Amino acid sequence: MFIQILHFSVLVIFFRWFHTFKEKKKEKKKETEQDAFVILRQSSLEARASPNQRLRFVFGIHNAFTSTDPNEYNTIMGPIRYKLKVIRSSGWSEPVNFIQKVLHKQMFRISHKRSLNLSSMIRKLTFRLTLYMFFSRETLNPSDQAIESITTSINSLWIDSKNLEDDSISDKIKAEKKDLLLQLGRIMNMDVEEGGKNPLNIIIPAYETLWRVVLRCFLEIRFRASVEQRQNYRDTAIKFFREPHPTNFTVAKNESPSFAAIIKEALRLYPPTKRIYRLVDGETIRIEVEKIQRDPTTWGLDSTEFKPSRWQSLEQNQSNYLPFGAGKFQCPAQHEVAPMMIAVLISVLINQIGDGYVISEDFDSGPLSGERDAFADLELMVRE
Repeated sequence: MFIQILHFSVLVIFFRWFHTFKEKKKEKKKETEQDAFVILRQSSLEARASPNQRLRFVFGIHNAFTSTDPNEYNTIMGPIRYKLKVIRSSGWSEPVNFIQKVLHKQMFRISHKRSLNLSSMIRKLTFRLTLYMFFSRETLNPSDQAIESITTSINSLWIDSKNLEDDSISDKIKAEKKDLLLQLGRIMNMDVEEGGKNPLNIIIPAYETLWRVVLRCFLEIRFRASVEQRQNYRDTAIKFFREPHPTNFTVAKNESPSFAAIIKEALRLYPPTKRIYRLVDGETIRIEVEKIQRDPTTWGLDSTEFKPSRWQSLEQNQSNYLPFGAGKFQCPAQHEVAPMMIAVLISVLINQIGDGYVISEDFDSGPLSGERDAFADLELMVRE
């Protein structure tokens, strides 16, 4: 009997290994610019949506990333494009003032506690800005505790989504999703259901892709730059903070890079999406965005350095710059709204967090870690 059980266990292990091996063989990666652009330009809705179904299962969303129907896709994108147009025409002074007030309250707390979690603070700021820009500017004012709980749940479910097998969802994921939707319903004063009206259809693409870029950009220009660079970056950010106009975003001052160049470099070195997946001829193709954007043959021997000045000599439409994808499914917020949202957050952070603050750890040379929880314990502290 023992031998039979042993044989059965070995067979189970073998078949699990074989299934994993087979699945890995199905996934091919593309690390070259030429291959990536061909695939992205030729992508169909089905090719894009298939690898994104995990997000539908885990978050209960149904949006432009998961739809396979052209008519439905156009119906989804119409209101989004209109909303982006309204945001662009409304200007950026009000968002800057809003985030400034929110951060001021956060920094008041640090004066008593002497430290706060930097990653948590930036997640909450980015989430609040997302609600402010895409939902209601007046009625939504959730507590920090509610936002902390929601953003923690989103982070946990995102990690879970990476480990789904055959679209199977555990009871744990189902419970977490249900709780997340209930929490969203409470802060948005509505019944949140899965599907096309789920607020996460907007929140996931906006908040989830931006907060990690904001965190790393802030660390680079505030704590990793040389003294001279830091002052130049600060001057550029403060100029935008005082007059948050696209002109102050794109125009360089003297030898300093423009604020747009700073944001572009953050998006290059730390892309919102490290990999893009497409289904091609039954195989999942993995496009290595981060590797393409750090390729020294294109970007130079300093390709892994944070160097905004490189954009002063690069073409504006650098061909292997893919933070917002490429082809017909590029992010519609790429030209102004997404970069300006990052600029709003960075400018307010730089204005508020000066030389009187330090962080709880030093970093090695080279790019900052791109892992989701790399800075989960990083503290912003009052300089003693």
